[in-house]
Amino acid sequence: MKITKIFTILLLLYFASFTHQQIIDILLGPILNLLNSILGGLLNIDDKRKLAEILLKIEREYSVKLSPEEIKEKVDHFLQLKTEIDGKWGFEMTVYFFLPKELQIKLGGGNGWLSPGEDPNGEFHIGEVTGTPKIGPPLEGGPINGEQEEPDEESPLEEEPVETNKTYNEEHPRDKRASCTYKNVFSSRVKWSECAPIINRITDQGQCGSCWAVSTSGAFTDRLCIERAKKGWKTPNDASYIYSALDALSCSGGGNCVSGRPATVWDWMYRWGICTGTSYNTYEGCKPYPFSSGGRTYTPDCYESCDSNWNTRYFDDKRKVKSWRYVSGNSININDIMRELETNGPVIGIFRIYTDLFGFIGDGVYIKSRSAQERENHVVEIIGYGTQVCNGYETDYWLIKNSWNPSRFGDNGFFKMRRGWNECYIESNQFSYGIPYV
Repeated sequence: MKITKIFTILLLLYFASFTHQQIIDILLGPILNLLNSILGGLLNIDDKRKLAEILLKIEREYSVKLSPEEIKEKVDHFLQLKTEIDGKWGFEMTVYFFLPKELQIKLGGGNGWLSPGEDPNGEFHIGEVTGTPKIGPPLEGGPINGEQEEPDEESPLEEEPVETNKTYNEEHPRDKRASCTYKNVFSSRVKWSECAPIINRITDQGQCGSCWAVSTSGAFTDRLCIERAKKGWKTPNDASYIYSALDALSCSGGGNCVSGRPATVWDWMYRWGICTGTSYNTYEGCKPYPFSSGGRTYTPDCYESCDSNWNTRYFDDKRKVKSWRYVSGNSININDIMRELETNGPVIGIFRIYTDLFGFIGDGVYIKSRSAQERENHVVEIIGYGTQVCNGYETDYWLIKNSWNPSRFGDNGFFKMRRGWNECYIESNQFSYGIPYV
C-alpha cells in the first residue's frame, strides 16, 4: 500500500513538472499517430496537428470520439469543399465542421419556424408600426430544386447598376479576397455607433437548438438601444439592458432546444414582455443563459422569478415591444427589409445551414458550395448589408450576427451571406422584427 502511494505521488510530481503545452503534446500523440495511419499524405503536418487539436477539443467538450471512418469522411468532404471555395471566402478546419451530424443539427433550431396552419407566404403585424414602409411587391423568382436564382430587377437602393456574378465561380476561380473592396455598406453598428458595444455582444447557444430565442432576444436588445439612441439617450452596456434568451426559450411557448418560432417570441414580448439576462460567460441579469459551448443542454422550465443575485423582481424587470411584424415567402420584399434595417435596426432572418458554413472563418461573402450537405434551418440576426467588389465583379450581401461561439466562427461571430439570390432560402423563409418600448 505504501509503495502504491509513493508511486502515485511520484507520478503526480512527474506530470506537475510538465508545461501545459507539453501535456497537450502528450495527449495529441496518439491522435496524430491515428491521423497519419488513416490520412497518409492528404494533410500536411501542420494541418494534421490542427485537426488533432480539434478532435481533442471535441472529445473533451462534447464527450464525443469520432471513429477513423468518420474522420476520413469529414477530411475528404473538407478538401472537396476547400477546392470549390478556392479562397473566395474564409474556410478552415473548425470544431463545428468536425462535429458529428447530430451535433451540427443542434446548432440549428429553425425548422419549426412555421406554426401549424400558418400561411407560408403570409404577412402579419400588430400594434403601432412607425417608421416602417408599406410592404411592397414581392421579389420575383425563388429557389428551384435547391438552386439559387438571380433576381429580375436591381435594387433601387443601389447607387449604380450592379453587374451580377452569375458565372463568377466558373470564369474566375482564382480571384481572392485580397483584391476585394466594399460599397453601399450599411451597418447598424455604424449608424448607431453608440450601440455598437451592445450589438457586438454574442450569446453562444451551445448544444441547444435555441437560435430562435437567442437571436430574437438579441434583436430586441439591439433595437431597444437604437430606439433610445434616436431620443438621444445613452444605453449602458451592462446586464440592465441585455435581454434574456433563457426567458424567451423557457417562457415564450415558441419552442425548445430542438426548434422554435421567432414570430411567437415577438408576440410573447408584445403581450408579456421579456426580462434581462446575459450570456453564460458573463452570467448576469434576471435570467442568464445557462448553457456553455459544449455543455449538456435541456429545455428549461419557465420560472416567474429572477436569479437570486438580481435585485429586481421578475415582472418589474420585463420590457415589451409596442409592435411587431413578420413577412414570409412570396410576401417578402428585399428592399423593404433593407429599409427596415436602415430605419429601426436589426431584423430576424431564417436560412438553411449547409456543412460548408461550419468552416466559415474570417471574411468574404458566403455562397453555398456545390458539394455542401444540408443540415437544418437556422435563425439569425441580420444587422446590415452591402456589396463586395472583387476584380470588377459585385456580390450583394447581408451582414449577419450568429449565435455560435465567436472564437470558432466567422469574423468574431459575424459573417456575410449573398443577398438577392435567395441564398440558402434566406429570402423565402421569414423575416420578423419589433419595436421595443423605451
